[in-house]
Amino acid sequence: MKTKDTFMHRIGEYLFTIAVVIEVLVVLVDKSNYTNPVQGRLFQLTFLLFLAKVCLTKYTFNLLYNTASTAAKKLFAFDP
Repeated sequence: MKTKDTFMHRIGEYLFTIAVVIEVLVVLVDKSNYTNPVQGRLFQLTFLLFLAKVCLTKYTFNLLYNTASTAAKKLFAFDP
């Protein structure tokens, strides 16, 4: 099971890296004089890559809940 988690984690990192590189290239091309005819499709592709990364990431609900509840307590707590 550990190798499967490691494999999924590695695939997620690759997807994230590819998506970031595509985004940076799109921004560089957008700032130049070149007109990119497939800019919308590239944004859709990067969105799907980031979505796949989020789906492949293993989340722990308890950690998320504890962090959110601690932040809410600190945000809304006041001592009169």
